[in-house]
Amino acid sequence: MAAMTESGLHIGKSFARWAPILREWLVMMEWYLDRHPSEPAYWHEEWTQVGLLASAAWRVGVPSLTEVVVKRKAGRGRADFRASFPECCDWLEAKVVWPESQSDMPKVENAMREATTAVTELESSRDRRIAAVFVGPMIRTALAPQADEILENMMDTMRRVGPDCHVWYLPRRARTFRGASGKTSYPDHIRPGMLIAMRQVDG
Repeated sequence: MAAMTESGLHIGKSFARWAPILREWLVMMEWYLDRHPSEPAYWHEEWTQVGLLASAAWRVGVPSLTEVVVKRKAGRGRADFRASFPECCDWLEAKVVWPESQSDMPKVENAMREATTAVTELESSRDRRIAAVFVGPMIRTALAPQADEILENMMDTMRRVGPDCHVWYLPRRARTFRGASGKTSYPDHIRPGMLIAMRQVDG
């Protein structure tokens, strides 16, 4: 993984207005890890990850809400996230996946399809719809010596799933971190960071 930095983002033209938010998200990840070195923010579930994205948006001047009541094609429901840009709002539906190896990466593609379906169901005439997948690698400790290769392979999938927008936070100091996800402990896995892929959805 020599060509990949510990953190960074790829932003296509259609996601240019997201660049300040995602850069701030990276700052917040590092800030929280400095404050809580035994419990990174990225260990937590979907609600936390979307909430952190909303916090990053507010910090750069983009008013945002989570769990917004909306009209869906099948009735009333909720949207995970709405960012209020000056020109229009971006509505986002997110999924979180915890892959152990490259063989689990089809789960990321499935999650992107699920997020795409969910955001397509939102009724919106002029606003933009975005599907997002948060990916938290959980590498078995026995495979720790291969972590760089595994993470690079995962990045290849993220580039394919989110070709116009993907961001990664994989701090070198986290390569030995183990911890909990939700109510389940994973002492035999390292938790090296978080990746996000985003895709604009038409229709």
